[in-house]
Amino acid sequence: PASSGISINVRATDMPGMKMGPFVRLADRRLLCLRGTNCWFSADEGASWQAGPLFASPAKFRIDETTLLRTSKGVLVAAFMNLAEMHWTWDNKLCDAPGAKLPTYVARSLDDGVTWDKPQKLHDDWTGANRSMKELKGGRVIFTSMKLAHHPGRHTVLTYCSDDQGQTWKPSNVIDLGDRPLERDVGPMD
Repeated sequence: PASSGISINVRATDMPGMKMGPFVRLADRRLLCLRGTNCWFSADEGASWQAGPLFASPAKFRIDETTLLRTSKGVLVAAFMNLAEMHWTWDNKLCDAPGAKLPTYVARSLDDGVTWDKPQKLHDDWTGANRSMKELKGGRVIFTSMKLAHHPGRHTVLTYCSDDQGQTWKPSNVIDLGDRPLERDVGPMD
């Protein structure tokens, strides 16, 4: 065990080029993940990666955090925050970030990541996290997202659902506890 108390199995090996997930397994057994402006493919369980294009207009999009799913029909669906549009406006006096922007988008691929549909924007608000995309037994795809609400600044949560393999999306009601404002000194975001 390390001084932190964490122990690593002696059979574990370092993978210095490993990408950050989430990952999906493609029909040909390769792994796929999304990062930056690329799809990343691995045919050797993550030991090495090859980049593929993700966006027709890569200057307009940059993925950092994403959620990713390969549906039972083989459609890849990704929801992501677009760092290329990030605008952070934190004000310590207000404990809020009015005008902050970090949109959530979704994109689909019908050919295991070779090509991708044009991304659809689901909301403009500051997105703190997109998490846990799932396909239900009936084929509905759902994922959770966070939106920053204002006056005072606070986190809210909602889900989006699609009944057509990610072509169109419906938002749920926003869960807003309303009484838990953000703390002072959140500071600038990079």
